[in-house]
Amino acid sequence: MALARKHHNSLSDGHEPDRFGMRELFCPAHQHLMLIVVLTSALVVRVVHLRYYALSPDEIMYLTIAKGATLGEVWRRGLAEMHPPFGHFVRHFLCLVSDDALFQRLASVAAGLCAVFAAHCLGRRVGGTVCGVICALLVAFASGPVVLSSVVRNYAFFLLLLIAALTRYFAYAERPSGVNLAIYVGLAMLAAATHFSAFIVILCVGLAGAGEFCLGLKWKSLCRWLGAHSAPAVMAAGFYYEYFRPEAAGRGWLDFLRHQAPTLTLKNDPRIGLIFRLFHTFWGLFVAHNELAIMLIMCFFAGCVLLTRRNPRALAVVLLVLITQAVLARLQLYPFAGLRYCLYLVPLFAIPVAVAFEESIRIIALLLRGKSVRRGFFWGAALLVICWAVWAAKSGAYHSTSIEFPLPLQNYQRALDLLRSEPESRDVVVTNRSSWLYLFYASSNGQTMYSSPAIGEMDYFGHAVYFDGRPYFWEYARSDDFYRFFLLLLAKHDLSTVHNIWFLVLGVSDYSMLTLRECLGADAAFRLIMFEKGALLFSLNKDFLLEQLGGEPPLVTACFERSSIPQMGSVFGP
Repeated sequence: MALARKHHNSLSDGHEPDRFGMRELFCPAHQHLMLIVVLTSALVVRVVHLRYYALSPDEIMYLTIAKGATLGEVWRRGLAEMHPPFGHFVRHFLCLVSDDALFQRLASVAAGLCAVFAAHCLGRRVGGTVCGVICALLVAFASGPVVLSSVVRNYAFFLLLLIAALTRYFAYAERPSGVNLAIYVGLAMLAAATHFSAFIVILCVGLAGAGEFCLGLKWKSLCRWLGAHSAPAVMAAGFYYEYFRPEAAGRGWLDFLRHQAPTLTLKNDPRIGLIFRLFHTFWGLFVAHNELAIMLIMCFFAGCVLLTRRNPRALAVVLLVLITQAVLARLQLYPFAGLRYCLYLVPLFAIPVAVAFEESIRIIALLLRGKSVRRGFFWGAALLVICWAVWAAKSGAYHSTSIEFPLPLQNYQRALDLLRSEPESRDVVVTNRSSWLYLFYASSNGQTMYSSPAIGEMDYFGHAVYFDGRPYFWEYARSDDFYRFFLLLLAKHDLSTVHNIWFLVLGVSDYSMLTLRECLGADAAFRLIMFEKGALLFSLNKDFLLEQLGGEPPLVTACFERSSIPQMGSVFGP
């Protein structure tokens, strides 16, 4: 531990030893140039396609919460969702400048670029100059950070604060001081006030630091360390009280984990448990390619082995986080998957991956003879980064398949135009909660807060729109969900004068309504108006639909059981 501390003090002072020509590969001039290339490329891949997509349902909810007239109202609105308030407050002040979707997304992009630079500082603090450059590359081009730093949500601010907090923790561990400790705790609390997953990191960092102080018999430092963590502990208790009271959003979140999405955790996963979850995390948050994700996992484990010698402190934090995440998933308290919920894992998993790549580059530097060859290697790496950015920007690879950008703007506008003009006066519209949010925002611009009724109803240009508005029931993910809602709708509302029932899906797919289109699309009672990426609008004769639902065997079993539609929300289209 003492040797590791001495080594990292030298790194933080900028006196990195010239290990086999590494300084020639990444001298200060090369380092600054590579950072400029990485930041510019990261900006390009994030902004090129932003204007082509409508707001997602999650973005609509986030903007609606942030548009409260006062901070108190923003706080009250925010209690409807499972996100702490700091991100809402930041977005509230941004809305005072402009509530334009592109402006709001660009604000996230700016925070995302700062997170890339912060990742460079974190990597350099932990493993040296080359490790810092690789950490910046991973955060700049990993699919999770790219997409989630382009949306109107809290993730870009959260990632920036979390990486900054981790960097300050390692600075405090190398040079203990009250200032470093106060900055770390302050940044960590802001990160936790932006996304609850930061509490996992705070817990693991707290345990790692306490263990190090105990092993070093530094009891005064241990008391100071534990005392500093009392503030995050108090904040965690306050959030728990507010968000997990009866009827609060936390109850719905736990129900979502335990009943609606069991594959997000480990308990009911029929596949290979922890290893598959780890693969899915790299696949979903770093690169959606099987072979590359497996390669990153191998680098992750190799980096962990290297960290045992180079930085045991960083290894302790990474392993504690991995173990804690696995335990929470096993208890069905927090998901373990390559989704936005686990974005906090990106900087932590990037550390050992970067260390492994740094070791590979060290070997390459040893094999390359001559300054010109080594400099050629650097320029080749810079060119590769530029080519990747150009390809990603041209193809839209990050945005076109992401569930965070499910609906092209032109399809959204066309669907709303058709919904206004096509239904007759006696027709009604059935949709899901996710799609209804688009109609809600188009009508109110987020000035009023959305509600969560069992049977939601709104008037949209003279047409009654019905939906299941319960929290976390974004779609009719199972046939039973749709059947239950439809029977409840028939019992609560008189539809005797209705001629046609229209079905609308906007954004992510809906298992039940896409199955209806698949099974009944050839019938004369079916009328397809629009089926494009992220948008589906069709109508069915009411009497025909009721006949199908009540037949033998009923539609709910005969049609739905042979459906080929995925039962989890995803990007859809013809």
